[in-house]
Amino acid sequence: SESEVKKVKNNNQSELINNINLDHFSNFQTTLENLKGELVAIFIYGDTENYYVGKIVDVSNKELLLLLINEDSHWLDLETINLKEVSYIGFGTKYEKGLLDNLNK
Repeated sequence: SESEVKKVKNNNQSELINNINLDHFSNFQTTLENLKGELVAIFIYGDTENYYVGKIVDVSNKELLLLLINEDSHWLDLETINLKEVSYIGFGTKYEKGLLDNLNK
């Protein structure tokens, strides 16, 4: 829902600024490679209603492979996403951490 999108977009800024080593994030592909194995939220251009949440499994120069997770912290299918379509990446927020906490219970 739109409120969830706003929540993901708005609740992480101060956490991220304090925790990112910018040397590792010189370009988009490198950023994704450094986030391999991390739980992320991926937003697509032109779609403000939906986004993917999952673990980055693999990255190429054209696409990324995401192991999707649902709101109940159950792993789903693999999704291939074209890098050119990605408008926003959220990671390390309370939303992703909450999913991981449920997964580890």
